[in-house]
Amino acid sequence: MTASISFRVATVADAPLIARIHSEARTVAMPWLPVMHTPAEDLAFFRDEVLAAGMTELGLLESQPVGFCTRQADWIDHLYLLPSAWRCGLGSALLRRAQAASPHLQLWTFQRNLVARHFYESHDCRAAEFTDGARNEESEPDVRYVWERGAIA
Repeated sequence: MTASISFRVATVADAPLIARIHSEARTVAMPWLPVMHTPAEDLAFFRDEVLAAGMTELGLLESQPVGFCTRQADWIDHLYLLPSAWRCGLGSALLRRAQAASPHLQLWTFQRNLVARHFYESHDCRAAEFTDGARNEESEPDVRYVWERGAIA
């Protein structure tokens, strides 16, 4: 039996949940990544900056919010799921919704995050730029992906 997937727009009241999903996903997916902020700082960031600046959509499994995607213009700023929700199709569904809403998308991920890189590449995103990490606060080499509707991979 497949899990029921649904979506809703996030509100400021969802900030604690979004901060928790972000933290848990990063901890499991990237244990090598330095922790840069306290939980209170992360909560303030999502409440005061992320939710105010872009469109954040929650992904729900069986009516429970377990992931989110934040878009701002043609950028995906965040796409995270609780580890318990990985590989159930929700991440793909969130990305497909972002792709349906825009003819062109860009996003950053860390070069060492091979799971994320494989995920984006399997959804027709292509690596367009590699950096040494000097421009991100973690100082971790990253890669910018682009996706174009109708592009041949």
